Amino acid sequence: MGYTYLLLQMGPDREHPSPGNKAPEESLSHKEINKPWETGSCVWFRMVAHRVSHSSVFKYLLLLTLTLNTSFTVLLLRASKFSVGNDGRIYQSSTAIFMAEAVKFLTCFSVLTWKEGLMPSFWHFYSEVILKWRETAKLLIPASLYMVQNNLLFIAVQYVDPATYQITYQMKILTTALCMACMLKKRLRGNQWIALVILTLGVALVQLENLHGGKSSPSLNLESSGVDNNAGTVYGLIFIGIACFSSGISGVYYEKLVKTGAQQSVITRNLQLTFLSLPLTFLAVFASQDTRSDIKEFGFFQGYGPLTWIVILFQALGGLLVAVVVKYTDNILKGFATSVSIVICTVFSLLTEDNMTVGPKFLIGTTLVISSSIMYNAAGMAAAEAENSPKLLPFSQNREPPNGH
Repeated sequence: MGYTYLLLQMGPDREHPSPGNKAPEESLSHKEINKPWETGSCVWFRMVAHRVSHSSVFKYLLLLTLTLNTSFTVLLLRASKFSVGNDGRIYQSSTAIFMAEAVKFLTCFSVLTWKEGLMPSFWHFYSEVILKWRETAKLLIPASLYMVQNNLLFIAVQYVDPATYQITYQMKILTTALCMACMLKKRLRGNQWIALVILTLGVALVQLENLHGGKSSPSLNLESSGVDNNAGTVYGLIFIGIACFSSGISGVYYEKLVKTGAQQSVITRNLQLTFLSLPLTFLAVFASQDTRSDIKEFGFFQGYGPLTWIVILFQALGGLLVAVVVKYTDNILKGFATSVSIVICTVFSLLTEDNMTVGPKFLIGTTLVISSSIMYNAAGMAAAEAENSPKLLPFSQNREPPNGH
């Protein structure tokens, strides 16, 4: 919990020093001490954490954590769906998604309590989430899409191996770019369009290897359900494709909301999001008649074991970690972390999946996906720097008028 606090407690509205702004340390030393409920040690810890969060070592440590989290979330998730709990049953994915949202909510509230104290945290939640219900309600669309996305990915990982899962899920870069062009009217650079074409080609090659190269992955009870492995792979790819579109729409909608709505901290936004996600995911648990019957007979936590709780923890903290990475690092390093994650998943799939084989199409496709991810993020960062750089007027307009005129 302390490590999560160190990552999130500064919030999104801290700025780096600039000629027109006070240094962050100065802002903290004068502004934060005035909070009557905070002790001197709390303010000191906040200032130390602020200095650490802006160090290069912290940024690379953050990316390493994101890489491991992205990789092992997929690997552990697939392993958990092929294992049984102490009761000999497999857990229901919808209950795990609900518990992940509950853990995320408790984590955010715990961070807020450590930051401001218990009673101020309750007041913060009431004033920012409950009283500002219109602002909270704006997150209903992304909360619903995230719920659909998570349920689809929990199902998809049962049908495809982790390497194929990770590579195919990078199509969310394409869907996000298309949504940005349509919803935000954002123009992409030529290099970004080239990267998207390369990405699509790479994913297509990997899928050709899966469907025509004899590479298939066992999934849960396919034989008993009359579905062969190739059909299961197709189902998994369809689920991932729908999740990519859901990710693109929800991500762009959230970005538009952040840019046009009230500027709130990472913790506050996540409290609003999880406050809406909890009832949505709880309703999703009982949406299926089969799930309702199983829960009624075997209980809500049927099939839960240590691995299930680890998956829930990774799933909950992963979303918070991405938000912090976006704030404190650049897109190039984030893309590099994703690429390393693909390599890790591929290696582990080769070691653990019985039917996992790597042919030339898979290798070429994986290389193209990794290259396009780094290329797209680098082009996006260059475009952002160009937009934020000061605009120079023509020399004739910059020149000062002669004295006396």
